[in-house]
Amino acid sequence: MNPKHLPQVNSPGGSARHSPVAPEELPFTVRDAAVYLGVSAQTVYVWVERKQIPHLRVMGRNIRFLKSDLEPFRATFKQPAGACINERFFLPPPSAPERGSVEREKL
Repeated sequence: MNPKHLPQVNSPGGSARHSPVAPEELPFTVRDAAVYLGVSAQTVYVWVERKQIPHLRVMGRNIRFLKSDLEPFRATFKQPAGACINERFFLPPPSAPERGSVEREKL
């Protein structure tokens, strides 16, 4: 059983309306978009609710995303590796003694 409204993948001599659709052209689900963007599905839902991410509503509540819309969106928050690390949490404070050394207080 193959519904007429869905693209025909292997239709011989089909019209342009039923032309094969490459998988990368299919809309993403929330889960697919989350994986593509490197965030959780919950984050994607929050962005949709706040209208911060381009999305489509299909049949009322179903949310879909086009890869062509997500690429520029992903580029806006993508940072070079290590750019989001705050160095002060990984470096010892300037006045802290090195580990293993014992400093005595001067009286």
